[in-house]
Amino acid sequence: MIIETILLAIAILSTTVGFFYLIINFRKINAQKVEETEEDELPHDISRAFGFVLLAFLFLTLLSIFIALRYI
Repeated sequence: MIIETILLAIAILSTTVGFFYLIINFRKINAQKVEETEEDELPHDISRAFGFVLLAFLFLTLLSIFIALRYI
């Protein structure tokens, strides 16, 4: 029960952080012109956001595996 709760908390936290990074970076893209933005800044931040979202899906997958193994 504790492992499932920890995995769920990490998944919720990483999803929130990932979507926060996405929203902030898409606002940054819309606020600045393409010529004014640095080339390396935006792709790195957006890839970090997708990394957090993928991390959340990983923890949700682990959570579902633990729950499935618990009831077998």
